[in-house]
Amino acid sequence: MAQLQVLTSNQQPVTIWNHVVSINIKGVKMYKSFASTPRIRDIIKKYNPNILRL
Repeated sequence: MAQLQVLTSNQQPVTIWNHVVSINIKGVKMYKSFASTPRIRDIIKKYNPNILRL
């Protein structure tokens, strides 16, 4: 948000943020309420952390 404010010289460049991401593992949708959902800290132990920078 701070970077966007500097680029646009606007203190409130957006009013609504929309994050739309669905994670599928082996064809099954994962939600944070499911115990089977992998945690980020577990993913970066197994894979390079740069894969999370999308």
